[in-house]
Amino acid sequence: VHSMTLNQFSPESRDGLERVLSGAGRPVTRLSMEWIDAPGPVLTLVEYDRGRRSAIDLAEYHHHGDWIAWR
Repeated sequence: VHSMTLNQFSPESRDGLERVLSGAGRPVTRLSMEWIDAPGPVLTLVEYDRGRRSAIDLAEYHHHGDWIAWR
């Protein structure tokens, strides 16, 4: 689980995190609250399983938590 963290990573570091999680050798779930390459912050559930990655955006939210709009 992380919020407003990956924006502090370089693109190469974000790619490295994806490689580590994809290659974990077991299912891994990541809940992410980020604002990268989107018009606003997004809550995303990402699942990694044996090299497969799936992601679903669950909600948009105010960057200081004033509101959340579930999808």
